[in-house]
Amino acid sequence: MKVTIPWDNTTQSAWQPEPHHLEVLRNPARFKTLLWHRKARKTTFIINEVIRRAAAKVGVYWIIFPYFTQAKNTIWDDPAMLARYLPPGWKLNNTVAKVTAPNGSVIKLVGADNPESLLGAGLHGVAFDEFDDIDLDIWHRVIRPMLVLTNGWAIFSGSPRGSGHLYGFYDKAEGGRDKDWWAAPILRVTESNLLPKEEVESLQRDVENGDMPRLTWETEYMCSRVAAASGIFRRIKENVWNGNLSIKPDRKYQIGVDLAKLSDYTVITPIDLHDWKVGTPERFQHLDYPLIEARIEANWHKYNKAKLIIEQNSIGEPVIDHLMHDKNVTHIEPLLTTERSKEAIIKNLSILLETDQIALPNYEPLLKEMRAMRYERNPKSKKLKIVSPDGYHDDCVMSLAFACWNLPRLPLVRPDTWIHREFQKYKESRRNKKSIASRI
Repeated sequence: MKVTIPWDNTTQSAWQPEPHHLEVLRNPARFKTLLWHRKARKTTFIINEVIRRAAAKVGVYWIIFPYFTQAKNTIWDDPAMLARYLPPGWKLNNTVAKVTAPNGSVIKLVGADNPESLLGAGLHGVAFDEFDDIDLDIWHRVIRPMLVLTNGWAIFSGSPRGSGHLYGFYDKAEGGRDKDWWAAPILRVTESNLLPKEEVESLQRDVENGDMPRLTWETEYMCSRVAAASGIFRRIKENVWNGNLSIKPDRKYQIGVDLAKLSDYTVITPIDLHDWKVGTPERFQHLDYPLIEARIEANWHKYNKAKLIIEQNSIGEPVIDHLMHDKNVTHIEPLLTTERSKEAIIKNLSILLETDQIALPNYEPLLKEMRAMRYERNPKSKKLKIVSPDGYHDDCVMSLAFACWNLPRLPLVRPDTWIHREFQKYKESRRNKKSIASRI
């Protein structure tokens, strides 16, 4: 049976690419960078382009996401994605997330969270999704050498974020120094006509009303180079310090604890209350509750019987009870998190970062979570909520946010800086209103 590639099983006909997709398909460059707004059907395009290439030339092709679970959730498990576009006769292997074409070509879903597992034989083509959330070293050290012998191709796509790989590759292509590199025109939501006009206007009103952070609009929908210099949190890079807390008997500390749920991590994060430097988090998973409680108790003693702010939800209640009554741990502040309180806690952390009040540890799991966290609209309620993309955790961010919640004093800042002026406004607004804690 002769099949037109790409294929759409829903309509039993060829997939219909958008005009901005066709421009990429027609360009002969080996390496292509796509800077397109959210909902521009980047992942759909990647799937169909990999299928098309695999059908045309026998070889091995990869689709790479930051995390394997993210790739599975986004492409494999969603019936409207990969399975929808596979032509008849293509076989799926659910165990290893691999597709085999009738001509022998192989398409495989891959996560960049385990770089050493990527080392292997040659590749004929690779498509990166959410490339700004992937360590750039994986391209240079692992993937690029695998394309040499096959003269293989690569596509880099995603929403621009803090690391700036996409814009770096876009500049490389735009400079015209290498004929192998090409960048598709930047696609902004206000220019693409892919979303209904009413939806775009609704998003813009959200920004003006303060319901959506302007940073989210500028990065996710307008592909702004300036906004992409930071993640959902501003000034992450500027507030990172190297080293760890020096524990002294005359200093006070505060500790935030985010407790694990199922496959998540328990994270314990300390902050020095004298200079607001954050220590390297302790992060672990798959431990029984007695061991989790023992580690929390050990950190409490280590940091001079610090104040513990522990999430009270779910397993938090019995853990807090055991710590207080069985282990005589004092200075515990239970914190009940709801969608509303989580937003307040994250906004508090965001303000501290924007005003350069805290120093972050150079701890990549935390920094990666902070770069990835974003606002997303609930399709049913139409409200914005804080989310982490599929495959990402938020445990380190929440532990840090707990540690920074209700800090007892403001650190010293120079009175002639805009940081001081803005923070004084923030202080004044807190005096004139009820505290956030009393309203959640």
